Amino acid sequence: MNTPIDDLWSKILDKVEGSDMNLQGMKSDVSILSTTVISHSSSIKSLEEKMGKLIALVYANLSKKSLIHVNES
Repeated sequence: MNTPIDDLWSKILDKVEGSDMNLQGMKSDVSILSTTVISHSSSIKSLEEKMGKLIALVYANLSKKSLIHVNES
């Protein structure tokens, strides 16, 4: 037969174990989010580099067209 103290300890232990399971689930979720953020960050950096190259090409072509137009006038 359990004493009231045993019952109290049992309830406390159940709550601690439940909290631990919740925390482990949260830890897993945070880990997944971290991986996703790192992946997205890498993708954004790659896109920024590509946009920089594209903008440089556009400006170079605009400059050439401007020089050609000026020389034709």
